[in-house]
Amino acid sequence: MFGKLGISITVVGKCKTKLKQRIVRCLRRKGEVVAVVGERSGDAPVMKEADIGLAIQSEYPEITTQSANVTITKGSFSLLIDMIICGRNENLQNFIQVEVIVTIASSLINFISAISSGDTPLSPIQIFWIYFLVSFPGGLALLSGQPNENLQDTIRPTGPLITKAMWVNILLQSSYQIAIFVTLQLKGTDILGISQEANKSMIFNAFVFCQLCNIVSARRLKELNIFKGIGQNPLFLVGSGAFVVFHLPFDVVYWFITHGAGLNWKQCLECGLICAVSWLMDLIAKLIDKFQVTEIARRWAPELSSTRDWLIGIMRRSKLMSLTCIQHSSKEQ
Repeated sequence: MFGKLGISITVVGKCKTKLKQRIVRCLRRKGEVVAVVGERSGDAPVMKEADIGLAIQSEYPEITTQSANVTITKGSFSLLIDMIICGRNENLQNFIQVEVIVTIASSLINFISAISSGDTPLSPIQIFWIYFLVSFPGGLALLSGQPNENLQDTIRPTGPLITKAMWVNILLQSSYQIAIFVTLQLKGTDILGISQEANKSMIFNAFVFCQLCNIVSARRLKELNIFKGIGQNPLFLVGSGAFVVFHLPFDVVYWFITHGAGLNWKQCLECGLICAVSWLMDLIAKLIDKFQVTEIARRWAPELSSTRDWLIGIMRRSKLMSLTCIQHSSKEQ
Protein backbone atom coordinates (compact mmCIF):
# COMPACT_ATOMS: atom_id res chain seq x y z
CA MET A 1 0.00 0.00 0.00
CA PHE A 2 2.57 2.55 1.10
CA GLY A 3 5.08 1.56 -1.61
CA LYS A 4 2.82 3.27 -4.17
CA LEU A 5 1.81 6.17 -1.99
CA GLY A 6 1.24 9.35 -3.90
CA ILE A 7 0.23 7.45 -7.02
CA SER A 8 -2.83 5.46 -5.98
CA ILE A 9 -3.76 7.37 -2.81
CA THR A 10 -4.69 11.03 -2.79
CA VAL A 11 -6.84 11.47 0.35
CA VAL A 12 -6.70 9.64 3.67
CA GLY A 13 -9.32 10.63 6.21
CA LYS A 14 -9.46 10.25 10.01
CA CYS A 15 -5.92 8.90 10.41
CA LYS A 16 -4.49 7.74 13.68
CA THR A 17 -1.12 9.04 14.80
CA LYS A 18 0.76 5.85 13.90
CA LEU A 19 -0.75 5.81 10.42
CA LYS A 20 0.26 9.44 9.91
CA GLN A 21 3.81 8.60 10.97
CA ARG A 22 3.95 5.71 8.48
CA ILE A 23 2.70 7.98 5.70
CA VAL A 24 5.26 10.68 6.54
CA ARG A 25 8.14 8.18 6.69
CA CYS A 26 7.10 6.61 3.38
CA LEU A 27 6.94 9.97 1.62
CA ARG A 28 10.31 11.06 3.00
CA ARG A 29 11.92 7.80 1.85
CA LYS A 30 10.67 8.63 -1.65
CA GLY A 31 12.44 12.00 -1.46
CA GLU A 32 9.32 14.10 -0.99
CA VAL A 33 9.19 17.25 1.13
CA VAL A 34 6.55 16.62 3.80
CA ALA A 35 4.72 19.29 5.77
CA VAL A 36 2.36 18.38 8.63
CA VAL A 37 -0.28 20.66 10.12
CA GLY A 38 -0.63 19.97 13.83
CA GLU A 39 -4.29 20.15 14.80
CA ARG A 40 -4.29 17.95 17.90
CA SER A 41 -1.88 17.28 20.73
CA GLY A 42 -1.29 13.77 19.35
CA ASP A 43 0.13 15.24 16.13
CA ALA A 44 3.31 16.41 17.88
CA PRO A 45 5.32 13.21 17.12
CA VAL A 46 4.20 13.32 13.49
CA MET A 47 5.33 16.94 13.16
CA LYS A 48 8.79 15.97 14.39
CA GLU A 49 8.97 13.22 11.75
CA ALA A 50 8.11 15.64 8.94
CA ASP A 51 10.39 18.15 7.22
CA ILE A 52 8.18 21.05 8.28
CA GLY A 53 5.68 21.24 11.11
CA LEU A 54 3.05 23.96 10.89
CA ALA A 55 0.72 25.33 13.54
CA ILE A 56 -1.40 28.40 14.30
CA GLN A 57 -0.74 29.61 17.81
CA SER A 58 -4.23 30.96 18.51
CA GLU A 59 -6.14 27.87 17.30
CA TYR A 60 -4.07 24.77 18.08
CA PRO A 61 -2.91 23.23 21.40
CA GLU A 62 0.30 24.46 22.98
CA ILE A 63 2.10 21.14 22.55
CA THR A 64 1.65 21.31 18.77
CA THR A 65 2.95 24.88 18.57
CA GLN A 66 6.00 23.84 20.59
CA SER A 67 6.72 20.99 18.17
CA ALA A 68 6.16 23.10 15.06
CA ASN A 69 8.97 24.50 12.90
CA VAL A 70 6.74 27.34 11.72
CA THR A 71 4.20 28.90 14.06
CA ILE A 72 1.81 31.55 12.73
CA THR A 73 0.96 33.89 15.58
CA LYS A 74 -1.64 35.92 13.70
CA GLY A 75 -3.55 35.23 10.53
CA SER A 76 -4.03 32.00 8.59
CA PHE A 77 -2.08 29.58 6.42
CA SER A 78 -2.56 31.86 3.41
CA LEU A 79 0.48 33.77 4.69
CA LEU A 80 2.63 30.75 3.82
CA ILE A 81 2.35 31.51 0.09
CA ASP A 82 3.94 34.93 0.61
CA MET A 83 6.60 33.38 2.85
CA ILE A 84 7.49 30.82 0.18
CA ILE A 85 7.63 33.48 -2.55
CA CYS A 86 9.88 35.74 -0.46
CA GLY A 87 12.23 32.92 0.49
CA ARG A 88 12.45 31.09 -2.80
CA ASN A 89 15.60 29.09 -3.37
CA GLU A 90 15.99 30.33 -6.96
CA ASN A 91 16.18 34.01 -5.97
CA LEU A 92 18.81 33.18 -3.36
CA GLN A 93 20.86 31.28 -5.95
CA ASN A 94 20.76 34.30 -8.29
CA PHE A 95 22.12 36.55 -5.56
CA ILE A 96 24.76 34.05 -4.39
CA GLN A 97 26.14 33.66 -7.91
CA VAL A 98 26.73 37.41 -8.27
CA GLU A 99 28.21 37.70 -4.76
CA VAL A 100 30.66 34.83 -5.33
CA ILE A 101 31.78 36.27 -8.68
CA VAL A 102 32.48 39.74 -7.29
CA THR A 103 34.26 38.32 -4.23
CA ILE A 104 36.57 36.03 -6.21
CA ALA A 105 37.27 38.58 -8.95
CA SER A 106 37.95 41.61 -6.72
CA SER A 107 40.20 39.63 -4.36
CA LEU A 108 42.31 37.99 -7.07
CA ILE A 109 42.56 41.14 -9.21
CA ASN A 110 44.12 43.07 -6.35
CA PHE A 111 46.23 40.10 -5.20
CA ILE A 112 47.73 39.34 -8.62
CA SER A 113 48.25 43.02 -9.41
CA ALA A 114 49.98 43.62 -6.08
CA ILE A 115 52.38 40.72 -6.71
CA SER A 116 53.02 41.70 -10.34
CA SER A 117 53.29 45.49 -10.16
CA GLY A 118 53.27 46.38 -6.47
CA ASP A 119 50.05 48.37 -6.90
CA THR A 120 46.35 47.50 -6.68
CA PRO A 121 43.77 48.84 -9.16
CA LEU A 122 40.90 48.86 -6.63
CA SER A 123 41.22 50.82 -3.39
CA PRO A 124 39.48 49.72 -0.17
CA ILE A 125 36.87 52.48 -0.58
CA GLN A 126 36.13 51.32 -4.13
CA ILE A 127 35.78 47.69 -3.02
CA PHE A 128 33.42 48.75 -0.23
CA TRP A 129 31.35 50.73 -2.75
CA ILE A 130 31.19 47.76 -5.14
CA TYR A 131 29.95 45.48 -2.37
CA PHE A 132 27.38 48.10 -1.37
CA LEU A 133 26.01 48.31 -4.91
CA VAL A 134 25.87 44.55 -5.35
CA SER A 135 24.34 43.90 -1.92
CA PHE A 136 21.67 46.61 -1.70
CA PRO A 137 20.47 47.75 -5.15
CA GLY A 138 21.61 44.43 -6.65
CA GLY A 139 20.00 42.46 -3.84
CA LEU A 140 16.73 44.33 -4.31
CA ALA A 141 16.82 43.50 -8.02
CA LEU A 142 17.61 39.79 -7.64
CA LEU A 143 15.78 38.81 -4.45
CA SER A 144 12.50 40.24 -5.68
CA GLY A 145 12.15 37.88 -8.63
CA GLN A 146 8.74 36.81 -9.84
CA PRO A 147 7.47 33.43 -8.57
CA ASN A 148 7.99 30.43 -10.78
CA GLU A 149 4.97 28.94 -12.53
CA ASN A 150 5.53 25.70 -10.63
CA LEU A 151 6.04 27.00 -7.11
CA GLN A 152 6.65 23.52 -5.74
CA ASP A 153 9.88 23.18 -7.73
CA THR A 154 11.37 26.16 -5.93
CA ILE A 155 11.10 24.64 -2.44
CA ARG A 156 12.30 21.09 -3.06
CA PRO A 157 15.79 20.51 -1.60
CA THR A 158 16.82 18.24 -4.46
CA GLY A 159 20.30 19.61 -5.06
CA PRO A 160 23.11 21.79 -3.77
CA LEU A 161 22.64 25.50 -3.24
CA ILE A 162 25.39 26.24 -5.81
CA THR A 163 24.82 23.95 -8.78
CA LYS A 164 27.38 22.76 -11.33
CA ALA A 165 25.99 25.20 -13.90
CA MET A 166 26.46 28.03 -11.42
CA TRP A 167 30.07 26.98 -10.75
CA VAL A 168 30.80 26.98 -14.49
CA ASN A 169 29.34 30.48 -14.77
CA ILE A 170 31.23 31.68 -11.70
CA LEU A 171 34.56 30.33 -12.97
CA LEU A 172 34.11 31.76 -16.48
CA GLN A 173 33.00 35.20 -15.28
CA SER A 174 35.70 35.42 -12.60
CA SER A 175 38.43 34.25 -14.98
CA TYR A 176 37.39 36.78 -17.61
CA GLN A 177 37.30 39.68 -15.16
CA ILE A 178 40.62 38.72 -13.59
CA ALA A 179 42.30 38.37 -16.99
CA ILE A 180 41.00 41.63 -18.48
CA PHE A 181 41.51 43.86 -15.45
CA VAL A 182 44.93 42.52 -14.48
CA THR A 183 46.00 43.05 -18.10
CA LEU A 184 44.69 46.62 -17.98
CA GLN A 185 46.49 47.22 -14.71
CA LEU A 186 49.81 46.00 -16.09
CA LYS A 187 49.63 47.08 -19.76
CA GLY A 188 46.56 49.32 -20.00
CA THR A 189 48.43 52.59 -20.44
CA ASP A 190 50.44 51.14 -23.33
CA ILE A 191 47.56 49.31 -25.00
CA LEU A 192 45.01 52.13 -24.78
CA GLY A 193 47.43 55.07 -24.81
CA ILE A 194 45.95 56.74 -21.72
CA SER A 195 47.32 58.07 -18.45
CA GLN A 196 47.65 55.98 -15.31
CA GLU A 197 44.81 57.89 -13.60
CA ALA A 198 42.45 57.36 -16.55
CA ASN A 199 43.44 53.70 -16.66
CA LYS A 200 42.49 53.22 -12.99
CA SER A 201 39.21 55.05 -13.52
CA MET A 202 38.45 52.82 -16.48
CA ILE A 203 39.22 49.65 -14.49
CA PHE A 204 36.96 50.75 -11.62
CA ASN A 205 33.99 51.74 -13.78
CA ALA A 206 34.25 48.72 -16.05
CA PHE A 207 34.43 46.41 -13.05
CA VAL A 208 31.37 48.03 -11.47
CA PHE A 209 29.26 47.72 -14.60
CA CYS A 210 30.45 44.15 -15.16
CA GLN A 211 28.65 43.35 -11.91
CA LEU A 212 25.53 45.05 -13.22
CA CYS A 213 25.71 42.85 -16.33
CA ASN A 214 26.09 39.82 -14.04
CA ILE A 215 22.99 40.91 -12.10
CA VAL A 216 21.01 41.05 -15.35
CA SER A 217 22.27 37.66 -16.54
CA ALA A 218 21.69 36.05 -13.11
CA ARG A 219 17.94 36.66 -13.47
CA ARG A 220 17.73 33.56 -15.64
CA LEU A 221 20.17 30.91 -14.43
CA LYS A 222 19.05 28.30 -16.97
CA GLU A 223 17.59 30.26 -19.87
CA LEU A 224 19.60 31.70 -22.76
CA ASN A 225 17.36 34.77 -23.10
CA ILE A 226 18.38 36.80 -20.04
CA PHE A 227 16.03 39.68 -20.95
CA LYS A 228 12.88 37.54 -20.93
CA GLY A 229 10.23 39.12 -18.71
CA ILE A 230 12.55 41.87 -17.51
CA GLY A 231 9.75 44.43 -17.56
CA GLN A 232 7.41 42.28 -15.48
CA ASN A 233 9.34 42.85 -12.26
CA PRO A 234 9.27 46.56 -11.33
CA LEU A 235 11.55 46.02 -8.32
CA PHE A 236 14.26 44.63 -10.60
CA LEU A 237 14.09 47.78 -12.72
CA VAL A 238 14.15 49.94 -9.58
CA GLY A 239 17.18 48.07 -8.19
CA SER A 240 19.08 48.20 -11.49
CA GLY A 241 18.27 51.88 -11.95
CA ALA A 242 19.36 52.65 -8.38
CA PHE A 243 22.63 50.81 -9.11
CA VAL A 244 23.41 53.26 -11.93
CA VAL A 245 22.00 56.37 -10.20
CA PHE A 246 24.02 55.73 -7.03
CA HIS A 247 27.26 54.99 -8.84
CA LEU A 248 27.52 57.92 -11.24
CA PRO A 249 27.61 60.69 -8.56
CA PHE A 250 29.95 58.60 -6.42
CA ASP A 251 32.37 58.22 -9.33
CA VAL A 252 32.44 61.98 -9.95
CA VAL A 253 32.91 62.85 -6.27
CA TYR A 254 35.54 60.15 -5.71
CA TRP A 255 37.79 61.24 -8.56
CA PHE A 256 37.31 64.90 -7.60
CA ILE A 257 38.48 64.20 -4.03
CA THR A 258 41.36 61.94 -5.05
CA HIS A 259 42.40 64.21 -7.98
CA GLY A 260 41.88 61.39 -10.44
CA ALA A 261 40.83 61.48 -14.07
CA GLY A 262 37.42 61.10 -15.65
CA LEU A 263 36.54 59.20 -18.80
CA ASN A 264 35.77 60.55 -22.25
CA TRP A 265 33.16 59.07 -24.58
CA LYS A 266 35.65 56.73 -26.25
CA GLN A 267 36.81 55.29 -22.93
CA CYS A 268 33.19 54.91 -21.79
CA LEU A 269 32.49 52.96 -24.99
CA GLU A 270 35.48 50.69 -24.28
CA CYS A 271 34.14 50.09 -20.76
CA GLY A 272 30.78 49.16 -22.28
CA LEU A 273 32.42 46.63 -24.60
CA ILE A 274 34.30 45.06 -21.69
CA CYS A 275 31.03 44.73 -19.74
CA ALA A 276 29.12 43.31 -22.71
CA VAL A 277 31.56 40.40 -22.92
CA SER A 278 30.19 39.29 -19.51
CA TRP A 279 26.94 38.41 -21.27
CA LEU A 280 28.92 36.37 -23.80
CA MET A 281 30.59 34.48 -20.94
CA ASP A 282 27.17 33.81 -19.44
CA LEU A 283 25.92 32.48 -22.78
CA ILE A 284 28.93 30.17 -23.11
CA ALA A 285 28.43 28.84 -19.57
CA LYS A 286 24.75 28.09 -20.21
CA LEU A 287 25.54 26.41 -23.54
CA ILE A 288 28.09 24.20 -21.78
CA ASP A 289 25.42 23.16 -19.29
CA LYS A 290 22.70 22.80 -21.92
CA PHE A 291 24.59 20.55 -24.31
CA GLN A 292 26.24 18.58 -21.50
CA VAL A 293 29.84 18.58 -22.61
CA THR A 294 30.66 15.96 -20.01
CA GLU A 295 28.17 13.55 -21.60
CA ILE A 296 29.69 14.17 -25.02
CA ALA A 297 33.16 13.50 -23.66
CA ARG A 298 31.93 10.31 -21.98
CA ARG A 299 30.33 9.19 -25.24
CA TRP A 300 33.57 9.71 -27.11
CA ALA A 301 35.70 8.10 -24.40
CA PRO A 302 35.80 4.61 -26.04
CA GLU A 303 36.88 6.08 -29.38
CA LEU A 304 39.50 8.20 -27.66
CA SER A 305 40.83 5.24 -25.70
CA SER A 306 41.04 3.09 -28.85
CA THR A 307 42.85 5.92 -30.65
CA ARG A 308 45.25 6.20 -27.73
CA ASP A 309 45.95 2.44 -27.86
CA TRP A 310 46.49 2.68 -31.63
CA LEU A 311 49.00 5.51 -31.19
CA ILE A 312 50.80 3.61 -28.43
CA GLY A 313 51.03 0.56 -30.73
CA ILE A 314 52.53 2.67 -33.51
CA MET A 315 55.09 4.16 -31.10
CA ARG A 316 56.08 0.69 -29.87
CA ARG A 317 56.45 -0.62 -33.43
CA SER A 318 58.54 2.35 -34.47
CA LYS A 319 60.72 1.84 -31.41
CA LEU A 320 61.21 -1.86 -32.30
CA MET A 321 62.04 -0.95 -35.90
CA SER A 322 64.62 1.61 -34.79
CA LEU A 323 66.23 -0.95 -32.46
CA THR A 324 66.34 -3.50 -35.30
CA CYS A 325 68.00 -0.98 -37.61
CA ILE A 326 70.59 -0.19 -34.97
CA GLN A 327 71.37 -3.88 -34.50
CA HIS A 328 71.77 -4.43 -38.27
CA SER A 329 74.05 -1.42 -38.57
CA SER A 330 76.20 -2.63 -35.66
CA LYS A 331 76.55 -6.09 -37.24
CA GLU A 332 77.63 -4.63 -40.60
CA GLN A 333 80.33 -2.60 -38.89
